[in-house]
Amino acid sequence: MDRIEARAAALIGEIRKMAGRFMNWQEDLVHQKLADLNQRDAGVILMLGQDGACTMSELAQKIKLTVSSATLIIDRLVDRGLVSRHRSLEDRRVVRVALTSEGAEIHGIMFATLVRFGKAMLGALDDREQEQLLALYRKITSSLPRE
Repeated sequence: MDRIEARAAALIGEIRKMAGRFMNWQEDLVHQKLADLNQRDAGVILMLGQDGACTMSELAQKIKLTVSSATLIIDRLVDRGLVSRHRSLEDRRVVRVALTSEGAEIHGIMFATLVRFGKAMLGALDDREQEQLLALYRKITSSLPRE
């Protein structure tokens, strides 16, 4: 194994540790009305909370699923009162989805938990190291393939 492969393996190991610790942080979410949300449901709530309302086809594209699979997720979230559907007045075939007030509340809980995790990560670093970490993440993110 050459040097970059060894470093890549070490990086993956650290990412796995961080993911495991993040899962522990998500316990907060379970205790706040979110016990039966699966990962896809939570992802849709986060996306709608950050990006705002969108059409079903836009949603499906963003979460990399077919419209029929995205519809199943939205059906669950509508049944729970977290998402609402609205047909376009211009084109009745177009359905837009958005968070309800309860969905926005759940998004707030989720986002606050993510921010607390991010603060815990950054808290281990001084200001200069925090800026370096963010710069490195931005550099890595911009170099990764989009699809």
